Amino acid sequence: MVNHIAENPEILFLLLDGYKHQSNSGLIVALCGDMLRECLTVNDQLVKILLYDEKRRFYSIFEYVNHDAFDIASDAFRTFRDALIHKNEKDPQQNPHNQIVAQFLNDNYSDFFEHYSRLLRTDNYVTIRQSLKLLSELLLNRENFSVLQRYVADEANLKEMMKLLAHPDSNAIKFEAFHVFKCFVASPTKSPGVAKVLYTNQEKLIEFLEKFQPDRQEDEGFQEEKRYLIKQIRTLEKPVDL
Repeated sequence: MVNHIAENPEILFLLLDGYKHQSNSGLIVALCGDMLRECLTVNDQLVKILLYDEKRRFYSIFEYVNHDAFDIASDAFRTFRDALIHKNEKDPQQNPHNQIVAQFLNDNYSDFFEHYSRLLRTDNYVTIRQSLKLLSELLLNRENFSVLQRYVADEANLKEMMKLLAHPDSNAIKFEAFHVFKCFVASPTKSPGVAKVLYTNQEKLIEFLEKFQPDRQEDEGFQEEKRYLIKQIRTLEKPVDL
């Protein structure tokens, strides 16, 4: 079956198009989503076919993930996540799926994260929260180390996370943004732009983090991360261009 789909890749994209059938029963969306996810988890060759499609049809999933219909958006996000992250429980050291994704992200860094940043700027609470959580998983996946370095070197990404850290309506979004924000602060080598933004906002960030998520006092892991970030920000040296 895998060989048949690999030789007839349009099958994958017909399944992806299942998210277009919102006017029909939700059963179509569910069935297409289940079959597509099964394809992505059973064979790495099919993951590569989906991601590296010359017609760039994979990018349509960003539209489905942010769909107004909850059943479509939630199912599409499950597929989106399975396409980008797969854990090999039998042998964590060998994971061709994640290696393919890491190469794809490096090869298509600008396009991919341009689309991804739109998910973080939507008005949909669920989309923002899920996208932040997936983003932190992607960046902290060891196969994506070079992607992490590129992402945290961009001051625009840092500013976006700082805005989400101060989200006016949702503590859950703030919490997920925290896990991405810490990647910028913890990076041992900061780009000039990132270093400048952090240093310029040094006192405000320290004051903000000290009062951040007070309802999580019993979460020692979170409290330790906060203390670490505050220490790192407090010891920032003044950039030479300031």
